[in-house]
Amino acid sequence: QRWIAGFRTQVVKLCDFGFSTPLAGAEHVTDAMPRGTPVYMSPECMGRRRVSCSADVYSFAMCVWHLWAGARPFSHLSSYAELSHAVTRGERPPLDRLP
Repeated sequence: QRWIAGFRTQVVKLCDFGFSTPLAGAEHVTDAMPRGTPVYMSPECMGRRRVSCSADVYSFAMCVWHLWAGARPFSHLSSYAELSHAVTRGERPPLDRLP
């Protein structure tokens, strides 16, 4: 528990605005080159397709998976090409490889 501005709270906030960009409407097209850490990128970002806020949900889910598993998602893959192929095909990190 922490005291913030005189209020007792148990809220945890996680944010990363390193590559933030305003959304024009509900969706936008990604840049020519994807940016970010590949293991946390959504399939839309890796495939350079239209993205929406759901891409952030996917990335957050990969962060939670990393925290829960104690290892990076898709750590069994050895190259960006393998990772990109797995993510864009809709594969999920294997749970049987957890420590």
